Amino acid sequence: MNLLFQNEHLFDEACTNYFRHPNQSHVLNNYLNTPLPSDLVDQLVKFFSSRNIYTTQYISQLLIRHLNNHTLNYSYDKLIHSLVPYACIVGSPYSDLYCKLLIKKWNKMPDMMEQSTYELCQACESKIATEEGKGIMYLIGNLIKEFIETKEVDSITIQIFKEKCLLRIVETIITIIRWIQIENNEQEIQCKIALETLKIALEYPFSNGYEEEEDIVLEIPMGYASILSSIGLQEKMIRMFVPGNHLEALVECMITLASVRENLFSGTTRQQYNEFLSKFGGMICEAAENEKMAVAAGRYLDRMTRTRSVKAQYHLTQAAKLIERISENYLEHKNSLYYLLTTFARWSHRLYECGEEKGNVIETLKEVSKSVIEGAFNNSEIIEEEDIEGIMEGFGEITRVNLMFTVEEMTKHIERVTKEIEHIIEIKGSLQRIQKECERLSIGIGLISIIINHQVINGTNETQEQLDIKLMKIGIEIINKEMNIIKTIPFGYGVKEIEINILRFFESIRNVFLNESISRTTEKYIIEILEIQNLNDLIIAIMNKIIFNLHYFIDIHCESIIKQSLLIIEKYSRKEKTSKMLLEYGLLDKILDEPLTQKITKLSVKTKKMFFQAICNLIITIPKVHFSVLLNKLESSFHLQPNDYESKLLLYHSFFLSLPPESIHYLGFIDFVHKILPIFIKNTSLPSFVSFLSDIANIKPFRSLYSIQTPDALILYHDICESLMKILPSIIELNEDEMVSYLEDCIQSINSILSSDTIPFGALYVYNDRTHHVLMQTIISICISHKWDFVSFYPKYTKLIFTLFCNIGMVSCDDFFGNHLHETLLFLFNALQSGEESAIPVFEQIILFTFKSHLLKSVRIITTPSTDHSLLLSQHLDLVKNIIEILLQNLLNGNMDLYCTSKALLPSLLLYPKIYHHLKSSLLLKYSNSPDLNLAFCQLDASISSSCDGDAYDNFFNACQVFQHTSLSLLKQ
Repeated sequence: MNLLFQNEHLFDEACTNYFRHPNQSHVLNNYLNTPLPSDLVDQLVKFFSSRNIYTTQYISQLLIRHLNNHTLNYSYDKLIHSLVPYACIVGSPYSDLYCKLLIKKWNKMPDMMEQSTYELCQACESKIATEEGKGIMYLIGNLIKEFIETKEVDSITIQIFKEKCLLRIVETIITIIRWIQIENNEQEIQCKIALETLKIALEYPFSNGYEEEEDIVLEIPMGYASILSSIGLQEKMIRMFVPGNHLEALVECMITLASVRENLFSGTTRQQYNEFLSKFGGMICEAAENEKMAVAAGRYLDRMTRTRSVKAQYHLTQAAKLIERISENYLEHKNSLYYLLTTFARWSHRLYECGEEKGNVIETLKEVSKSVIEGAFNNSEIIEEEDIEGIMEGFGEITRVNLMFTVEEMTKHIERVTKEIEHIIEIKGSLQRIQKECERLSIGIGLISIIINHQVINGTNETQEQLDIKLMKIGIEIINKEMNIIKTIPFGYGVKEIEINILRFFESIRNVFLNESISRTTEKYIIEILEIQNLNDLIIAIMNKIIFNLHYFIDIHCESIIKQSLLIIEKYSRKEKTSKMLLEYGLLDKILDEPLTQKITKLSVKTKKMFFQAICNLIITIPKVHFSVLLNKLESSFHLQPNDYESKLLLYHSFFLSLPPESIHYLGFIDFVHKILPIFIKNTSLPSFVSFLSDIANIKPFRSLYSIQTPDALILYHDICESLMKILPSIIELNEDEMVSYLEDCIQSINSILSSDTIPFGALYVYNDRTHHVLMQTIISICISHKWDFVSFYPKYTKLIFTLFCNIGMVSCDDFFGNHLHETLLFLFNALQSGEESAIPVFEQIILFTFKSHLLKSVRIITTPSTDHSLLLSQHLDLVKNIIEILLQNLLNGNMDLYCTSKALLPSLLLYPKIYHHLKSSLLLKYSNSPDLNLAFCQLDASISSSCDGDAYDNFFNACQVFQHTSLSLLKQ
């Protein structure tokens, strides 16, 4: 034994250095991964009493590591007994170790669970006034956490823990809560720990099989009801609601109680308990003097009102007052505002259940709506928030309870703001004052958008629909006034925010009033209320503003507004109905105005791309015109020079994205792409070209390519492969992050086509497409050249690589059998060794390809070329054996998906029976020829030998399930 373990002082110093200098090599590292002799553990037990924090940390981590790895060959009972004095200290690292050991013991002897819990709880109750009592209570909380996180517990153990152990723990904690005198400051720590433990104890049984959902009856152990429904406990909780270190824990505990109480009680008990919860909600709202408490109040009300049996009268009034208080500063209180509005929105949906409370609830919702509107106009800075619509989502629902009142309030505030702006301009007041009022105007149109959007979410009646249109009319009037305002004052922040919200307003109009399913009645209301001839007039009003924006903001160099204005055109032109309206309006001629076009095409690539996309969406709806004519018109309109290939590629890319799935232009455009790709490879930037390739490879929506009669898919795939071969050398010279990003796009391009079912299995082999084969070998080489350690740092890249390998296997598996077969298998081995599940189907494909019997392959309806590659694979049997061993080990421990594992194992075991029998013998020997494991192997053997059956995979999967259940039971012993 090393001298370090024989001298406590030396051991303390070693542990201190180990943690203070983590990057240095240290002798203590040697013990992390090698089995610990019993005498060494005996010595470590003697060091439990050390007061050096680093020593306790190292010993606990070391023993936990070996415990998790099943390499701690030492009596659990002996360790548990030795740990008791040191685990029962608040914050002790030994607490986690003790809990893990106890749970391991429970797994082997579930009959001991109730007795162990009883002893802990009894000790906690008898010693609660002491430091040890606090430590035991802390230990109990940790025990629950550890049990929740432990994956190796079976259903019987879980059931005993929920119905007996937790019930005893809850009884103990409630006894302690009743004992605590909150007036005694010295008992605050006990109070806090008790409340935290109660919260944990209640969360577990109700979040693992008992999660509360609306309209779902919960299967809750009834023993909890009697101890939680006590009037005395409720009164104690209310008395504990005083300032102190325990207050946060109390609120969190009450949030949990509010979450789990539904269906826990019945009859008058339920009614009484809900009244208690509602009163407590009112108390929290009343006491909330800062954002932290306001958020807690909001969260509590959110959980409490998720079920329908709670009364509104005890908490809704106080919550409304809290809304009024926080309306003084929305930026500081945005999180609590969200929760509180969500609660009120929930009540707005339950009015029909409120009975005699209905009138008061409606009045409260009306007052809340008024407070929020006033608060928003007085806190216009809230408009800075990107997720303003998310924060105010509940507001949109609340306002629809009394939409007439909402319209009146909005009208009143907007009229006041517009008059104030006109007055300031008239007296030539300061620009700061104008900008402040513009921010308020911006809030107004932002709120209108939120209210209108909730018509789509909640539905509406005719009266509400007319009120929504009145709100839309108010919004349009704001826009008309705003267009006059910005002509008279310099562009400033307030004006910019109005513009952003105007564009959101246009998006709301598109979603609600200009969608494909708009009714004739709605159309009639729009025409009457807006006093227009038809919907085209509404489109004209919107597009006049958009065209104004393009001309005005391009001259003052505000590209963000230009881009968002173009986005509105792009969205409006996506649907054929509105796109035709835009064409009738003459938008194409207005937007292709030569001076305007020249200015926009000189802006950033993103804005230019949005411009091209909007135009292409419009032009594609022009009937009976060949796509080449349309493209020529656009090129001449944009004055694209013959050698401006970057802009041309951007235009062609936008044109492609505008094609609907049923487009008559698609096949012609793909043929056009075949001719232009070689030119663009040489003359465009890598990002633009790769992005274009990635999109044209996404052929799944275009059903015209699925005809067996047409070779278009094969030709397109060949073109993509050829292009990728030419750009790969440039990609691999980039830095690692950039290289991986481009490789992801390139691989995705291949995956898109190979997974689209447009290229039948064997077609690439039959046509002898060498470009495909060379590209696959090149990509395989690139992917595996970086080794698994590098690839695993990029999860998306990893998934794409293995998806590509599977697609190769499904379409042309012979690409695996090139110069990189050994490296590919080694790559798969390393990936599987680290637990990467997506590598399993790749190995399955390789095995299936070499498997001589066509029976298993018929499951996938595939046929392979006649070449026999089994000899080639046999040169790498060591790697194959290692991979099969990992798959078998996964079958034993259940660390990977059982279905994928079984699918890869069946052909592997059939192809290599000698490897299987060797591994089988080793495993049986490892588990001392366990009769249960032997029987499981016999069932596995039977399913393998009957693999000629058409249900081979299903039978083998069922046998694997039995095998895994048996093996997991053995691992627990």
